[in-house]
Amino acid sequence: MNIRQRKKVIWLAAGLVGACAAGIIVAGLALPVDVVVKRSSDSPYRGAVVAASPAQSNDANTPSPGGSASAGPEFVAQLRQLCRLDLRKPLYDPPPAASHNAAAAAQVVANSLLSVRLVGTADEPGHSMAVFQKPDGAIEVCAQGQGFELQGSELTVVTVQPHKVAVRYAGKRHELVIPRKP
Repeated sequence: MNIRQRKKVIWLAAGLVGACAAGIIVAGLALPVDVVVKRSSDSPYRGAVVAASPAQSNDANTPSPGGSASAGPEFVAQLRQLCRLDLRKPLYDPPPAASHNAAAAAQVVANSLLSVRLVGTADEPGHSMAVFQKPDGAIEVCAQGQGFELQGSELTVVTVQPHKVAVRYAGKRHELVIPRKP
């Protein structure tokens, strides 16, 4: 198939799609639709249940048997009430507002953990140890699973790696790193 034939096929397909679109628009404007409003007590929506169906008569203002007129004041009031509802939901839930006491407690935990220095590690299979210096200058040597008390909370060694130790303090996991020498 050469370029001229391809262009003909594309123009024919575009013309067919355009003709279908025009036909759908004409059919949508020519066929009347009757809007029926029904009250439903078991509906989760606080207003009316609206159902659209093709009209059986040519007069769009004629109420359907068993339904009410679509232009009634009650329908307009319900429609206004439905339009006032905010149906948008946020894409994510905002984080809960932290109270001043929680922020102060987190600051105390961070300060007390920063006051401990990791002095060294001994990384041997089955005998890994971490050496810490407390704020008062005391030295603590702990293996995995062991710990010591630091300002009212337990500091527990989780893993020991060369130059790095993971600890659990105040219910959270933290990593302490041996500072590099300049």
